[in-house]
Amino acid sequence: MKIYVLTLLLFYQASCFAQSKINNELNTILNKSLLICINDIKHSVGVDSLNISYFDNLHISISNYPNDFIFDENIKASNLKFINIYGKSSIKQKKSVNAISLVSYVLSGNKLIVHFVDINILRKKKNINISTGSGTIFTYEYSCDKKEWGLIIKKTYGI
Repeated sequence: MKIYVLTLLLFYQASCFAQSKINNELNTILNKSLLICINDIKHSVGVDSLNISYFDNLHISISNYPNDFIFDENIKASNLKFINIYGKSSIKQKKSVNAISLVSYVLSGNKLIVHFVDINILRKKKNINISTGSGTIFTYEYSCDKKEWGLIIKKTYGI
């Protein structure tokens, strides 16, 4: 009986460790992809005052991330504000807010597809209007030889 319980505990610890490793890799991939999106927007912003005000008004939507997700220090250092698009108090009345939003992340075979989109949020009374602009789809592939995820495709679309 002791051996059975010991074996059961050993398998439980191994599965917890494996789950933790998967969550850490997902967090790393999501942070890396978000940082690329932020840098792409920074590089596309020119000296035009309209573009600078766009970046000053840019937020990061905290919706759609895993529950245990932690934003990387480089993302926190970018001085962008975080916003919950489903929280009514976070969006001021009749003020438009631009945000980078995680749409989805899908595991298909040995590929992980991560989709971000630029959104514009406007609150009118009790209604929240969300419109999308450009977006970026990242495709990562797991290499069994290297035992790591590598970015294989970055596809940007939209405006």
